[in-house]
Amino acid sequence: MNQSQKEKLEAYEILKKYRGQKIGACIKSVSKSGMSRKIEFYSSNFDRIGYYIAKIIGYSYNVEKGGIKVDGCGMDMIFHVLSSLNYEMAKLDTGKSITELLKTGECGVRIYDNYFTDASHYSYL
Repeated sequence: MNQSQKEKLEAYEILKKYRGQKIGACIKSVSKSGMSRKIEFYSSNFDRIGYYIAKIIGYSYNVEKGGIKVDGCGMDMIFHVLSSLNYEMAKLDTGKSITELLKTGECGVRIYDNYFTDASHYSYL
């Protein structure tokens, strides 16, 4: 097991206790071009969880300023991060790919039938 896989599994173990909670997000900064931003995420009891989310979904995290670096624009980037987290957590929960999960119906008809967090109902802090 390489270091990134080990870190991902450690982050998974930490995040499991927040399953089903409403997640809060705070946009820390936006680039001058508007094409990237740093977003910090919090649990419902205000535990800072952005670092662990970044490890799970493979995004970079700025430790000094706090926040996941998210590139892109023209859509809800907080939803994008939380949706990506849902997919990765489902794979870690079962050890199967999303395609396999959908074929077998283990996650229901859609991935959101058994989600980690509701990506469309976050709190903006």
